[in-house]
Amino acid sequence: MRCPFNNTEPIWHVSGLLHANDAPQQSTTVQVPVTGHLIANGSLFAHAFITREGRSPDPAATGSYDPWATTTLTQALVVHGARPEPLGLRKLTTGEPAPWEEELRRGAVAAAIAGQPPDRWVPHWKPALHLSLIVDFEPHELFRGMPPHYQHHLLQRRLMDRDGTYKPLLYSNELTVMRQHWLAINDSAVSPTELPLELSWSPMGVKRFAWMQQLEASFKMNEDKLGISEKESEDMRGMFVHTPPALLYTTMGVSAVHLLFDVLFRATSP
Repeated sequence: MRCPFNNTEPIWHVSGLLHANDAPQQSTTVQVPVTGHLIANGSLFAHAFITREGRSPDPAATGSYDPWATTTLTQALVVHGARPEPLGLRKLTTGEPAPWEEELRRGAVAAAIAGQPPDRWVPHWKPALHLSLIVDFEPHELFRGMPPHYQHHLLQRRLMDRDGTYKPLLYSNELTVMRQHWLAINDSAVSPTELPLELSWSPMGVKRFAWMQQLEASFKMNEDKLGISEKESEDMRGMFVHTPPALLYTTMGVSAVHLLFDVLFRATSP
């Protein structure tokens, strides 16, 4: 993975990754320098490469470069919007404020000192980039029989050839990067000189990928058509993303049974 401030060496290099569902997760945290470009509402993108062992993602590497041996992803690390407001969240065990809550309060104080209005749009730093390599060993009929969201991403990213050959999809899981964790980048005296970036890689099955895409589309539709606020949508997203699937399915099953008995009780009541 590379950043513009270092064009020679990647900021994170991991070898020996396995393209398998049981491959262990890899993670690290790096510090990204805050430049004048970022403070002046500039953009910054992460460029991630996953390459087959023995090959190079560099087109200038004669003899070891193969475009079908490398899958890539470019992801924005800076987004613009109004400052998120602290929600008063605290740790359940200790009662201490959540770490990002302290950062939100610090940013609000710094903005007030600088004379910035609360609703002013400012650049925000996404402190996490969670990458997943989609694991797919199932045979698919050419342009048919493939999950629609999965095929859409392959075609949109130009990972599929006309004969149906396609490269593994490298996916950035944006559902796990909550808006309340964003860090405001400002030009006040207390602006940090470095920003943390949590990087992780893990395998993801096609079915889970399709489920994540449907979940993301559902949240977007609720915001656009049902008028659900962004905060409410993010709270629901956090519940689905951070709750273990087994516990989530159990909770939904218990709720469905409870609802069924409630309906039966009302139907039999005189």
